[in-house]
Amino acid sequence: MKDEIIGGIRNALERGATLEEAVKSFVNAGYNPAEVREAASMLATSASIIAQPSHASNISPPFSNPPILPNPEVQKSQTPAILQNNDNIRTNASPQPKKTNKVFISLLILFLGLIALLILLVIFKDSILQAMFGK
Repeated sequence: MKDEIIGGIRNALERGATLEEAVKSFVNAGYNPAEVREAASMLATSASIIAQPSHASNISPPFSNPPILPNPEVQKSQTPAILQNNDNIRTNASPQPKKTNKVFISLLILFLGLIALLILLVIFKDSILQAMFGK
């Protein structure tokens, strides 16, 4: 969850928002305020903050709490779950077009079959009428 918050705050900073605005946005969106503050303090102390030069003077560390660094063992176990979650999102999005294609192809085959049947009826109408009514 922290990785998600950190990524979102970085994205907001890249788009020109201040760190305080990004934190407020995440808290208003329903994220745990403690986790959001922790992620913001990690970003504030790291050298990877990307901000536009015009907003550089507006950014100040909003919290004085020292960052809590995650345990490397915990972080390793969380990474596959995040990757697996992304794979699930991709696989869940893929079946919808395939299902639509199957329906479209089935209807197309049915339509072509009906057209072929109509053509055969027109060609062999005399034979069919003779077989049915014995004329």
